[in-house]
Amino acid sequence: MPKVINWIGIITALLLVLGSGAIAQTNPNPPEENGTPDMEVTLTLEQKTSAGLPLGQPLTAATTITVAPGDTYAYHLLCKNVGSQPARDFIVSIPILEDEEYLADSATADSAIVSFSLDGGATFYYPPIAYTAQLPDGTLQERIAPASMYTSIRWLFTGMIDPEEVRTASFEVMRK
Repeated sequence: MPKVINWIGIITALLLVLGSGAIAQTNPNPPEENGTPDMEVTLTLEQKTSAGLPLGQPLTAATTITVAPGDTYAYHLLCKNVGSQPARDFIVSIPILEDEEYLADSATADSAIVSFSLDGGATFYYPPIAYTAQLPDGTLQERIAPASMYTSIRWLFTGMIDPEEVRTASFEVMRK
């Protein structure tokens, strides 16, 4: 059965940018007068299967899409320093929606270190991610988390990002 995803409230909650005073914005204000970095982050979708996605169009709070179980699609991030000063080492974190499954090894980025969360974004680790599972007999066993257990993705864009410089990132998911 197709599902309608309404992006109201999700887009503003999706993006977290830290470092050098940079701020992620879906509708950015003009850069700060005092010359601090100002990062603009745009999120778009690319169709992999099915139809009806707003391809290449930035997702906004009003964007609504319809996806069916098994549909795959890619999120693309474009991060641009629209400030007057270089930014350094900023972070973009995006949750994987509950009815989405991250597709293994699909996260990419320009000059970034990728990490993943199993707990909704409270903590991030580099794969392979070990976790402790309780077996039916009550014993504990350490296991490696499959990509389907990932709940959030984080990119640490390293180094200096000069004014007007752009960094990109992407990842693919499948609708459960």
